[in-house]
Amino acid sequence: MLRASIAIPAEALALEYASSAVPGIEVEAERIAAHSTEWIMPCLWIADGEFDAVENALESDPSIDEVVASVRFDEAAFYHVEWAEDVIRRIDSYIDKEGSLLEARLSGGEWRVDFRFADREQFDAFREQFADRDYSFRLLSLTEMTRSDHELQDLTAAQRDALVAAAERGYYRVPRETTTAELADDLGITHQAISELLRRGTENLVFATLPAERESESS
Repeated sequence: MLRASIAIPAEALALEYASSAVPGIEVEAERIAAHSTEWIMPCLWIADGEFDAVENALESDPSIDEVVASVRFDEAAFYHVEWAEDVIRRIDSYIDKEGSLLEARLSGGEWRVDFRFADREQFDAFREQFADRDYSFRLLSLTEMTRSDHELQDLTAAQRDALVAAAERGYYRVPRETTTAELADDLGITHQAISELLRRGTENLVFATLPAERESESS
């Protein structure tokens, strides 16, 4: 199994206008496991202090049909968006060759996207299809995935940071050496946000480590 990290221009995926309107914008698209392409990455975490400018840019960006909801924190903001049909078609074409989208981050007008492929043949088919659409991309890395890679692929960066901070500060020890309120203060987010990150991160990590349990639960 291969993990491919590629860099592609915003125009080849989404948020070309927003990245131009707010040059310093940094976006992490939170992956959601779902059968519908529309729901692969509808949740955006954006680290930028100019949130008014960010929201105006998102609302004006043609790659977004609607900003459904938004929540601001001290150093980041969360946006739930509905993608335009063009974006949905692009994502669908990228994963059409049996690829799985693992992570997507936008910075400097360029997306860094991580895909998982079963083998080199699938990756080559993906690369050919990408070229057929007249988009260029830079291959940053192509590596064999280890078990630890597989176990962590469902965690977002925010979830990983929260879980690591909780472990380092003794949240999981008995007795606990810190509280969620203290973790929230340390990370500069709300108590509700840290609780949600820990809950979802723990759930994703458990199900990724014990896939059989998730399959039996859904059957």
